[in-house]
Amino acid sequence: MTSKAHYVATAEMRYRKLAENGGLSALAVRGHESIKLTFVRGRIADPTNLTPTENHFSYPPADKCGDYGRANIPHYPVLYAGETPAVIAEELGISPNSWLHLAIFYTPDPVNFEYLVLLHDMLSSENRWSTVREELHHHLTEQADLPAQVENVWSRMQEASALFRGPDYADTSAIAYHWLYTQGLDAILYPSARNDRWCNFALHPRFADRLRQYCVLACHWTGSVFELHHTGRPSDTGQLRWEATTREDWQQFKSTYSHLTSGA
Repeated sequence: MTSKAHYVATAEMRYRKLAENGGLSALAVRGHESIKLTFVRGRIADPTNLTPTENHFSYPPADKCGDYGRANIPHYPVLYAGETPAVIAEELGISPNSWLHLAIFYTPDPVNFEYLVLLHDMLSSENRWSTVREELHHHLTEQADLPAQVENVWSRMQEASALFRGPDYADTSAIAYHWLYTQGLDAILYPSARNDRWCNFALHPRFADRLRQYCVLACHWTGSVFELHHTGRPSDTGQLRWEATTREDWQQFKSTYSHLTSGA
């Protein structure tokens, strides 16, 4: 059996190799103070069990996290969240007329949120996080004491961003382990592997544990829109209590949970 120490050593070695030509600048770390956020996690649903009582919609326990993911090595889980439910449907690769669960998490109080920005220049200017990317680029150009040329630093971040769009998780999981588990950041913001419109988050469990789960939505994906059918809310025991989705649930979904927004 491969040990946790082996996975860590492999990730650290791979990150050092990636960092040989300059690594990822710590200046790519951004923060928001006293902000409220909503995060949406999606999972493909079994149409024969749309209303499970078990609440397994957060990150997996460390001892159950046995595989590499885009932003995790074995035994070191993250909570994956999409910027919108639409990107979740696309990232999961589900076809029209499929079912999925959307778990809604939010910060109960304003929090300080620190994350690594790995966004490519192709990201649509209509995306809300493109403003953060442009502010970061502007910030880098003002640094007179950078150890390397500004464009070299920016190029390295672009290369790392492109890795997160590829099928190989070896490098991306090493990057995520370094910044989340070694450097202690709350999250990594990275581009969708499917298109240039949206972004995703990988959240450190420490930060994810500060979130509250509002509900889980059982949804039918038509290929263009979500149809909400049932809403599950956590009980005092942690299990889910299901009821038919109400008009209020749908209105709240459209106004808040269909996008990653502040003011949860």
